[in-house]
Amino acid sequence: MSALIRPILIVDDDPDEATLTTRALAKAGIKNPIVAVPSGEHAIAYLKERLTAPETSLPLFILLDLNMPGADGFHVLNWIRAQPPLRKLLTVVLSSSTE
Repeated sequence: MSALIRPILIVDDDPDEATLTTRALAKAGIKNPIVAVPSGEHAIAYLKERLTAPETSLPLFILLDLNMPGADGFHVLNWIRAQPPLRKLLTVVLSSSTE
C-alpha cells in the first residue's frame, strides 16, 4: 500500500470542524481517504485495530483536536507515544480554544 492511499485520521468532537477540514483537504488536492472519528476513545480504538495490521494500514498522519470531552487530545497523544509502532506517526494537534 503506498503512502498515497494511506488514510488521514481526523479526530474532532465537532462534526462541522471535521467536515470543514475534510473539504479543505479535498480542495487542496489531497487524494487520501479521510477517516473522521468523533472522540479520543474512537481514535484509540481505530488505531488499536491497525496495530495488528501491516504498518501501511496506519494513517499517513493525524489531525487531533486538543479539547474534547472524555479522552482529550492530550490523552490520545500520550497513548500514541506509548505505542512503539506509533511513536513516529505525524500528529498535528489543533485547538480552537482562546486559552
